[in-house]
Parts: sequence; structure tokens; C-alpha cells
Amino acid sequence: MKQPSFMITMALAMLAFIVTNNAQAQIDMSKVVEPPKSPSVKYKGIDPDNLPKTNARLRIAGAGRPAVLSTDHVMVQGRGRVERVELGYYISVRNPGEATQSYRIVSEVLGASRSHRSSVYIVGGGQTQRKRLEFSTDFRLASGSTDLPIVIILQNSTGHELDRVERRLGMQRALTELRGPLEADSDLAVTDLALRIDLPKDYVAVPAGLGAIAISGPTPGVTRATVTIRNAGTERWGYHASITVSIAGGRPGRLTPLTGVSGVTKPLRGGLQPGDSNMIALEIPRAMNPGFYYTATVRLASRDDAIATNDELTYVFFVEENGRVTSI
Repeated sequence: MKQPSFMITMALAMLAFIVTNNAQAQIDMSKVVEPPKSPSVKYKGIDPDNLPKTNARLRIAGAGRPAVLSTDHVMVQGRGRVERVELGYYISVRNPGEATQSYRIVSEVLGASRSHRSSVYIVGGGQTQRKRLEFSTDFRLASGSTDLPIVIILQNSTGHELDRVERRLGMQRALTELRGPLEADSDLAVTDLALRIDLPKDYVAVPAGLGAIAISGPTPGVTRATVTIRNAGTERWGYHASITVSIAGGRPGRLTPLTGVSGVTKPLRGGLQPGDSNMIALEIPRAMNPGFYYTATVRLASRDDAIATNDELTYVFFVEENGRVTSI
């Protein structure tokens, strides 16, 4: 009697298995309703699914050597005659963060009266921005200096410094390109001489008041010399020097000393910038006689002058009847 009971049990199990498989095969998945989601979790700190963009510190990625675009001299109150140059350079600013940031560039020239601040620029996150900056500045180049230090400062929009670099502008190279060759550090050169002769004339003294006596007679003649010197060195001239103009009769090789004329000497002031020229006026208390040839010699004397070959100038001239000087 136990064997039929076992067979019945097995038959019922097989029937349940078949029914279950058929039910699963007939389920419409489009009608399946998902269980409701649990309420979203509110984070007390930073939401990991909505992190803010990083705001990393800007930095200077590169800065070129400033180039001199133009140069001039200006008179500045309280400072005298100073050099004014227009400079230009490229700068690259890197934003390593993700957020967009603003910045400005400040250019400081050593010896200038003020610095130059650029406009405010904006650089996106992860980007490197390249800008061309041009500005004018005035400065005094210290005696003995050949380079002009320029400090380039990166600031944020509130003026806080983020980064800085220094570049040195070679004034010797810049002035050579703009004003001609400069040969040595301390060197003055005599470049030109101009002469004017005032012949003796009769004059009458104007009465100063009642009873004054009019005096007639010849006015003494004068030879006026204007010498042009140039700072042919690479540094500001801050040393002692003097210039002498002497005149002899005749031409070179056949000179005759003039009685009572040994020449006239005048000290030179310092402060001449590299490449600059200055005119020095000297006066010889005698007029050269018309109808004769003369030779004027200009000599520059300074123990600090580095090159002697440009310290002397010879000028041969003829005096016309009206006192006009003709260069030979």
C-alpha cells in the first residue's frame, strides 16, 4: 500500500513543475510594475553626484623677453630728463583648475615712476591663454648698468599676487638697434664742431643819465665754438671730463701758433645716457682774421674714458671777409 502513495506524490510534483513553467512563459513583462523607490538621501556635506568645480591657482606659463618698440626723452618734474621707451612682450597664463578665473598683468620697470596694469582678462578652466602687452614707461638707467630689470606680476582681479617672473632688457642691444653702435661701457666721443666768428665792431655807449659820456671804439672780436659730444658707451656717463678747443693759423702740417690764444677748456657735466648727444658752447675771446686759413682742434680729456680714438676732432676752416666760416 505504500508504493502507490509514493507514485501519487511524484505525479503531483511533476504537475506543479509543468504549471509553474507555463505561467512564467506567459508573463507580459511590459505590465510588470516596479516597486517604488526609497526617498532620496540628503547629504549633510558635499553631494558626491554634484561636486563643485575646482578653483586652482593661476600661474605664468611663459613670458617672452620685452622688446623696445620706440624710445625718446622727456622732462619729468622733480626727476629731470629721463628715458621713455615703449615696450612689448607676450605672456602665457595657465589655469590648472576647472572654474573660469579672471586676472591682470602688472609690469614694473626698475627706476620708473609708476608700474603698468593691464585690463582684466578671463581664462577658462584647464586652458592656457596667450596675451600681447604693450606699454610706455620712463626710467633712469643707473650709472654702470647695461640691463634694465622688468618684473612681470600675475594678479587676480582683487589685486592679490599669484605669480611673478623677472626679465632683463639689454639696453646695449636695444639702443644699438635704435641709435647706432655702442662700443664700450664708459666712452664719450667728439662728433662735431661748429664755429661762428663775431668780427670787431665800433660801438657807442648809451648814456645812462644826464651828463653821461658817449664812448666810441672797437668791440673785441669773439670766436664762438659749439662742440657736439655723444655718449658712445653702454652706461650712463657719471664721470669727470673736460673739453678743450684750440685754434692755430694755417692748415695741418703748417700750423702757426696764435699770440694770446692757447685754447679754452670747459668741464662736462655727467648724466648723459647711452646713445645721447649734447652740445657744449665755448667762447674764445678773439676773432680770427678774415682771409686766412685756420685749424681748430677739439680734445676731450677724461681718465675714465675707455676709448681714446674718438676723443679728438680736427676742423680746418677759412674766414671770409664778412667773418663767415667756410669748412675745408
